[in-house]
Amino acid sequence: MRDGSSHPNDALHHDRYRRTADGWRFAERSSEIRYYAATPLTGAAPDTAGSPEIPTPAADQPA
Repeated sequence: MRDGSSHPNDALHHDRYRRTADGWRFAERSSEIRYYAATPLTGAAPDTAGSPEIPTPAADQPA
């Protein structure tokens, strides 16, 4: 969340698309919450400062 809090949930997204001159675009999205827990998740995001860059595989090699 924007305030730094978090919680587990599971939802279904019902999307409607609209074809435009630039291709398909989202027209509408509704969410159906299937599971919600008010208990915060434990842990924190990893500290990536100073971490070595993760190499990207070459185009001719399997990922």
